[in-house]
Amino acid sequence: MAYTRKASASQINMYNACPYKWFLRYKRGVKEPTNLSMTKGSMIHSIIEEFYKLNPKNCGITLRNYKTAFPEYSMDVFDKVLIMPRTYFGKDLPTYDEELKALCKDDFEYVKEIIDVKNMVRNYMQLFLMQFEQYARKSEYFTQTWYTMRLKFSELELNTDNFIGYADAIIEKDGRLIINDWKTSSYYRIGYSEEYELQLKLYAAKYAELHGAIPDFGAITFVRVGMQCLYPINKETVVDEANKIISEFLSKTESDDENDYPRNYQHQFCTCNMSKNKDKDWCFYQNICNEDILNETEE
Repeated sequence: MAYTRKASASQINMYNACPYKWFLRYKRGVKEPTNLSMTKGSMIHSIIEEFYKLNPKNCGITLRNYKTAFPEYSMDVFDKVLIMPRTYFGKDLPTYDEELKALCKDDFEYVKEIIDVKNMVRNYMQLFLMQFEQYARKSEYFTQTWYTMRLKFSELELNTDNFIGYADAIIEKDGRLIINDWKTSSYYRIGYSEEYELQLKLYAAKYAELHGAIPDFGAITFVRVGMQCLYPINKETVVDEANKIISEFLSKTESDDENDYPRNYQHQFCTCNMSKNKDKDWCFYQNICNEDILNETEE
């Protein structure tokens, strides 16, 4: 079957949360503007990706000093990523430093957000050091340990005829293949999540389609607190399950009629006037949704 559109984990999760929200974003083209959370999340991904580009030869890090040297190196990477040039499909973007300053209302907020990103990096380093130590105990040389532990793939594109996604990391550990995604979520989103499980299931299936091996586990690394949650992958069913999910999503989103995309007032993050959280300000689309509801009532 030939596909004219491609699904993604984020699109499917958005549709499952609220079909009308998906309609506003992908049919009307109303895109949520960049905010501080998005920028900090993107910056963390860039920092971790840059961190793993370390050349272990002559870097000054050894099996004797790595517990202090790695955290110092991670702060050097932070400083580098903060001001490095950025592009997106050939278009120049502001540096993270420029973007953060533009989004912050004053210097105090800017400093607060910089500290928040640094704290996330430090927490990630605690998890990294615990994992690195397991390999260091079995090795005599830093270079050997680094190459044994480093990521198999970083920011791996999973692009097939009906799906597009980017796996943050592919890890081989103790003969097991793990597909990993980094999250900068707040505390309330830490732990098991159906959204995370669906994302990892889709990524595992598409990794298998492109690389011929089904990952044993999916993993979510919560950078904010330096914690990791593993999701076992059912190798016998994951490919069929993923393709069914994608096929159903593409079928449900063929229509251009907004009446085919109902609002989900019961979703925990719905904040339009018809929801129980109408006094909150969580959903970017709530004002558009409220206006559309009013227009429907007047008609």
